[in-house]
This record gives sequence, C-alpha cells and structure tokens, in this order.
Amino acid sequence: MTSSPKVDARTSRRRSSRGSENDRQLNAREWLRANGHDDVADLIDEIMRGWAEKGNRTRRNWWDLLAGDSKGRPRFAAGVELPVLAAAQKRMGRPVTKNARTLGTRASIPPIRRDGRWPEQGS
Repeated sequence: MTSSPKVDARTSRRRSSRGSENDRQLNAREWLRANGHDDVADLIDEIMRGWAEKGNRTRRNWWDLLAGDSKGRPRFAAGVELPVLAAAQKRMGRPVTKNARTLGTRASIPPIRRDGRWPEQGS
C-alpha cells in the first residue's frame, strides 16, 4: 500500500510522506515567521492573496526582493514596498546595508536551493 502525498495547509504545497518535516527546507514565508518577521510574512501573504483573487499565477523570489536592489533600496511587489532584510542580503551574497532590518538574532539562514532548473550565473 502506498501513501499519497500530503498537502501542507499553510503553504498549499505537496510534500512527500517519505521525508520528515525536519528534512524539508523552509520556504521564505515559513522562515520569516519562524524568525520573528511575522509582519513581513503577512505582507507577502496579502500580496499573494491579491494575485490569486485576480487569477494571476505570479511567482516571485521573495529572498531576492527582500534583499533590496543593488544599492540596498527597498523593492516593490504589486505596488507594495517590501522592507530590506539583512538576512536576505546575506543569503543573496550582497553587502548588508545600513537600512537593512535585523532582529539581532543569530538565526540560521537557509541556503539557496539548487534544483537544476536554471543554470548558474557566470558559468
């Protein structure tokens, strides 16, 4: 008897019943909530809800948007200004700017996922 994939109610993502919850890497919104940035996760949820209501299937790399632009200025999604997070800048390999928000915790930042879908830049 095989088990069918389960759907995570919070993220609506299918996850295999083979791996444990601890084996799975957190997505950006889950990481934000787990590390005290609930307001930012709520903002992203609101943006995504608006897209869904319009029938858009828009996808974004939230880590890239939360890291700000090349000069550390905030970026926008759906006309909403997103805060710049120091953790996102570190994860994206960018220098941390003075305006970057931090909670002063030493939370581990999830590594960038390499799935082979897109080739690496510069290779």
